[in-house]
Amino acid sequence: MTEEYETKEVAYLVKEQDGKRRYITNKPNHPEDATYNIQRRNARRLTGLEEINIQWDEHLIETETTVTKKYYKTYSVDQLKEVQDD
Repeated sequence: MTEEYETKEVAYLVKEQDGKRRYITNKPNHPEDATYNIQRRNARRLTGLEEINIQWDEHLIETETTVTKKYYKTYSVDQLKEVQDD
């Protein structure tokens, strides 16, 4: 018997709208406090519940969805076989 579970996690990345397209790397309390980096891997992943203070008309929002699938299979003891250690 095999069971399958799938979970999805969505994160929001905020980046500049102008030609630089740099990502925000912190949660700024004031627009001047925002720090940026060009690499997506350094971007701050937001859940959508945080409050950040930026000028939204100068930024874009990019979504990142991570899908995880887990498979579970149940065996009885007599279905198992011994294997040799290489």
